Amino acid sequence: MQVLRQDAGRRRREKFPTHSSRDTDLAFACVPSRPVQFGDLFAKVERVASSTCESLLGAAVLLSLIPAVPAGGQSGSAAGFGGYTPADEAALGREAAAVIRRHGTDMTDGIDVYIRDLGRRLMTAIPPEFIYREFDDAVVVLDDPELTSVALPGGPVFISRGMVEVAPSEAALAGLIAHELSHVALRHGTAQAGAGERYQLGAITGRLIGEAFSDHAAGILERAIQFPASAYFLTYDADREREANRMTSRIMTRAGYDPRAAAAMIQTIAHQRERAGRRWARCHSVPSSEDEPAMPGVVWTEPRSPAFAVMQARLGASPPRPNDDTTHGRPAPLRVVASGVTVPSGESRPTAAGDLLRLSVPANWSRLPAGNAVVFAPEGAYRASPDGPAAVTHGIGIGVARSATGDLHGDVYALLTSFGDGNARLTWTPALRKVTIGGRRGVTTTASNVSPVTGEFEQVSVVAVHLPDGSLLYVVGVAPQDEAGVYRNAFTRVLESIQILN
Repeated sequence: MQVLRQDAGRRRREKFPTHSSRDTDLAFACVPSRPVQFGDLFAKVERVASSTCESLLGAAVLLSLIPAVPAGGQSGSAAGFGGYTPADEAALGREAAAVIRRHGTDMTDGIDVYIRDLGRRLMTAIPPEFIYREFDDAVVVLDDPELTSVALPGGPVFISRGMVEVAPSEAALAGLIAHELSHVALRHGTAQAGAGERYQLGAITGRLIGEAFSDHAAGILERAIQFPASAYFLTYDADREREANRMTSRIMTRAGYDPRAAAAMIQTIAHQRERAGRRWARCHSVPSSEDEPAMPGVVWTEPRSPAFAVMQARLGASPPRPNDDTTHGRPAPLRVVASGVTVPSGESRPTAAGDLLRLSVPANWSRLPAGNAVVFAPEGAYRASPDGPAAVTHGIGIGVARSATGDLHGDVYALLTSFGDGNARLTWTPALRKVTIGGRRGVTTTASNVSPVTGEFEQVSVVAVHLPDGSLLYVVGVAPQDEAGVYRNAFTRVLESIQILN
């Protein structure tokens, strides 16, 4: 195992070599040594995921006799769950669900009734110590052909029509739903948020969770704002996936299904890579062979239930409705947002980002809180919205997120990959340079993108360090390419001023 990890680390270092440079110089002028295209990198991630995701639920068959115990603490308390009570958690889920429904459309025509009844059958099979009267036990089908699903904190669970269409059997679909219900019952989202609460910059709202799943943000700083919500509430670490695997097996057995069907569903998703979009890859972490025991190929067949066959036939005869949410539920960004932006002031003013950071920013920049992130930007460079600043063309964003890989280079790669969602023209230099932020050693890189606001090229600088608890602290600077030189000094001054407290 140690040899495998060392080898993986060596491969990461080869992919992201580090070079000495002035510690706090962002080198905002991009030096493209073989720029990386986002689409190529996502294809590599997809190949890795498809080769290993068959173990995600199948291992639960081997682990079904081990009780599932929530990692955060006592299941009915707020201790170990970031201070969230079950009622608080349910409120987060309701707020997130409202955002998802605003961007999508629920299925009707009897399909909703069938899935609702299937969800209730599985809900009644959850062990009673994991049942919370405050939680929403609904399972909702979105009219979305992409293969995706999500468990919101406190419920509900959303699955796409695409999942119903490709499911090989009712039992296989039940396995997918049971796995998502397991994350809800075990309170995994708030448990992860609680584990990292010491270094968080602010509260993550249900709106941010819903926006992160809906995947409509295009601007780099908008995605930087949503990244912590995705890391804490939409993606789970290997330990929590194993807990969900064990709970899935228990639920399916108690509901009268063979747990092996759950693994068959994951195999089906692996074979439908063209329909398993980025939301599935982002919201479902894939354990490595070190984390899960080896499992022989699962061969599982089940007589197709008449009701399930009717539902699939009905979906086949009813194409998905077009999504008219072209502006993502908000006014479309206008080029006027980026007009008349004043240059960064030569004077700085001290400020704070939560209880974690002290720093200084240009005196003419405003502080814009946004969940577990904060944005500093000049007037005229952004548009305010309930979910945080939108359409940001000039400024800097700072956020804290759960480490997705345990490796700084891997975490920066995950962050850049999230920026690439919806930004096919994003490219970045593969060489990460060494940098020091707040006395901690980190890395930096630069990227080039086409702004969704102006349609012009913009320069993006990314700096990241690991905090003492392993969380990822990242700083992202954005400015139009023709103003990069003006903003380079401002970004560098901000970085040099950062103090990490505690």
